[in-house]
Amino acid sequence: MESKTGITRRSFLKYTANFALGAGIAHVMAADQTEAASTRGRERTEGARGKMVYRRLGRTGITISVIAGGGMPEALYPRALELGINYWHKLGNWKPPEVLISCPRESFYCDMVIDSLEEERALQQFESGLAKSGLKMIDFFKVHSLYRSEADIEGKPGVLRAFEKLKKEGKTRWLAISQHSNVGEVLTACIESGRFDAIQLPYNPLRAEEAEKVLTLAKTRDVGVLAMKPMMGGSAGWAQEGEWKDKLNAFFPENRSIAQALVRYCLAAKGMTAAIPLIRNFEQLEEVAAAVQKPITRTEAEGLAMFASAGPISCRMCGRCEAVCPKGIALADIFRYQMYCRDYGDQEHAYHLYASLPSDRLAARCDGCRRCEAACPYRLPVVSRLREAHAMLA
Repeated sequence: MESKTGITRRSFLKYTANFALGAGIAHVMAADQTEAASTRGRERTEGARGKMVYRRLGRTGITISVIAGGGMPEALYPRALELGINYWHKLGNWKPPEVLISCPRESFYCDMVIDSLEEERALQQFESGLAKSGLKMIDFFKVHSLYRSEADIEGKPGVLRAFEKLKKEGKTRWLAISQHSNVGEVLTACIESGRFDAIQLPYNPLRAEEAEKVLTLAKTRDVGVLAMKPMMGGSAGWAQEGEWKDKLNAFFPENRSIAQALVRYCLAAKGMTAAIPLIRNFEQLEEVAAAVQKPITRTEAEGLAMFASAGPISCRMCGRCEAVCPKGIALADIFRYQMYCRDYGDQEHAYHLYASLPSDRLAARCDGCRRCEAACPYRLPVVSRLREAHAMLA
């Protein structure tokens, strides 16, 4: 049967097998019709206003835009609001522009990153962020990539006590988590705990396979999911891999965009609620907003599949190297901070994050044993890249 994407189910599954991306792109276009039908179908079942598309965020029952905003230049906010964006990422961690906080409070939703597992520090950070935001309530209290393993969730309960206290005071409503490393183990445990109402995880063609089981479980337990890092570092990062960027150009004519394909890829994943793309200017804002109006095409899928099967290009931040490092170096975090610095152009933030790492987890402790490289499923030259990251961030 021909799907609304223009590709038969059988031909697409055959194609994705050839590109060795089964679990990743296969579910993008071979999912059931409710989840992977056209944008028009989603609008009927999940709601649309103007050109933006909206989806229910799990058991919270709220309906959010499939594009989430946050951290953009202030001049972009009026247009973002016109486009219908109503979910704001990390709102309590920076002072939002007046055009946003002057909107009726019931017209938007937001989260705040919490960077400590200790109850008092988490409370202090939340109260400080709430005051900075100018709001009376932040919808989501979000634990930010603090758990290293499943055991931490019950073994370090301080941050959860802080959430319960703030919830009783009416200062927050739901518990969320964003996780960058050891994603499968940690997020699976978070969902199964029944405590977390929403999760944020890295999701793009390079990381789809590791996220598949988490997405399935989240859907089963009615937990909302937002995709972080959908742009694989963005065009600045792709430029570091010149030959692959040139090959990608063959799949994306001048009137098409890799960024739009990546947004569509994320939103087509079964169980995905929304994506949080990097938006730095008006062109990027308009581009990602327009992306939600069409399903991913065969040509786009082919281009992304080619890139994802390319081998040792980009760190997926899976955490396997970190798990075997005898020095306890924060490898996944360090490579993420390098991405912020090199690919996002957010140098000061990256320097600050790197400087905030405990001294015994810095890249300088690496003695070149290369156990990390033996453990890396993507055959990355971890040691040399770690040295590059240290030189960039220190």
